[in-house]
Parts: sequence; C-alpha cells; structure tokens
Amino acid sequence: MAARGLRNAELAEHFGISVRTVEGHLYQIHVKLGLRNRKELKALVEIEERGSGK
Repeated sequence: MAARGLRNAELAEHFGISVRTVEGHLYQIHVKLGLRNRKELKALVEIEERGSGK
C-alpha cells in the first residue's frame, strides 16, 4: 500500500495504528530490504508483481 502511494496517515487509519507505528514499520522494511526511499520500494513491488504474474 505504501508502494502504491498511500501516505503514512492513510496507512495508519486503514490499519488502526498510529502514524509513528507506520513510520517504524516502514523504516524496518527499508532497512531489511536495503531500500533508501518509497521510489525504490515501489520498483521492488512492481518487479515482484511481474514475477508472480499479477
């Protein structure tokens, strides 16, 4: 959802968590995947979706 352009506040509202929690989760995702920003996250998601035939 973040890779598709939803803002942190929108993610927080959707999942019923705080914006700070969203930020923390996104930070951990970026660290574990070696990403620098949402643009790289979006590119990775697009590659994965192409590979799975979605």
